[in-house]
Amino acid sequence: TGEARYTHDIRLPGMLHAAVLRSPYACCVVKELNLDAAAKWPGVGAVVSLAEVGERLLFAGQDVAAVAAATPEQAREALRAITVAFEEQPFVVTTRDAMQPGAPLVHTSEVKARKTEGDEPGTSRKATQNGNIRHTGSDAKKDVAKGLRAADVVHEAEYTTQVHTHSALETHSIVVRWDDPNHMTVWSSTQGIFSVRGEMAEVFGLKPANVHVITEYLGGGFGAKFGASAAGSRLGFIAGALARKAEAPVSLLLNRHEEHVCTGNRPDSLQTVKLGAKKSGELTAIHVVAHGSAGIGTGAGVGRNALGIYTRCPNIKVESADVYTHAGPGTAFRAPGHPQGAFALELALDELGAKIGRDPLDIRIDHNVHPVRRHQFELGRKQFAWDEK
Repeated sequence: TGEARYTHDIRLPGMLHAAVLRSPYACCVVKELNLDAAAKWPGVGAVVSLAEVGERLLFAGQDVAAVAAATPEQAREALRAITVAFEEQPFVVTTRDAMQPGAPLVHTSEVKARKTEGDEPGTSRKATQNGNIRHTGSDAKKDVAKGLRAADVVHEAEYTTQVHTHSALETHSIVVRWDDPNHMTVWSSTQGIFSVRGEMAEVFGLKPANVHVITEYLGGGFGAKFGASAAGSRLGFIAGALARKAEAPVSLLLNRHEEHVCTGNRPDSLQTVKLGAKKSGELTAIHVVAHGSAGIGTGAGVGRNALGIYTRCPNIKVESADVYTHAGPGTAFRAPGHPQGAFALELALDELGAKIGRDPLDIRIDHNVHPVRRHQFELGRKQFAWDEK
């Protein structure tokens, strides 16, 4: 009916519209940044710097500066009035290239992982870093090498998955109004009003009870909209700082290009899966080695599907590593890591079944102890006429 009101629909008296200047380079150093001309541009109520001269920017789309003006068009025009100069730096944007010896380093110091909504319990592990590769440890059940030696047949292959962006119909958006110096009202396209409240309170030094967050309707999120900021852009800070400086409400609505470069994504993966099995179809070992890139961020590890699903396999090991690239950071995207992990492991099981002449569905049922999942397998067999092939 069109009656639902989203953050994009919020209109407040005196509201200004924000626009953000973003780095055009995969890696660069800010050599010059002057906002004076933008501050004097017609309709502009406030400007803020989001980067400093001498700062090294790590991906195309990273925040540099922002303006708030009476119309979206004036805000975009004011961005062009900003005097800025960048010095390009060596960069690497593909996972395979980033893993090579001598590849340009994305981070020059150790990165500490930050837990995000959607992370699995117990996913925090001590990591070791070598170049752009950050090994995040492994999960193991018994002795996978012994299991492979006991196998009649070993199947090994590499599987790749690509980066996916969330592409919700409603882009990331936030409107901030300061009700007084200590109270704020926020309209946000978010899956978590309390996490937005907590983030805004922390950033601006407010009591959480003094931050009122409103989300009447959400045009999609899928894991990327849990905080006041996007994965690679400080949306909450930008809108809040501009609103405080302009003494007017500010609306910050990302466009579709920004949505793809700085709001997070599902990381890619390069996975080597090795399965050991008896000719009867009994699995003796599952070994998964996975590398993936969450851009400048962490959390590219695949889900531990083997340990959670095929529990009758006696020997299982899953090893994961983050590979840093000069791209926007990843973020939660519906069961983080599990779609990538399932893609590789399930294809490997199909291929193993073909190699030993066993129905891959029977292999799955034989190694799955969960009664509901076993029922689903059998139900699918019947409904899809699986046995008729």
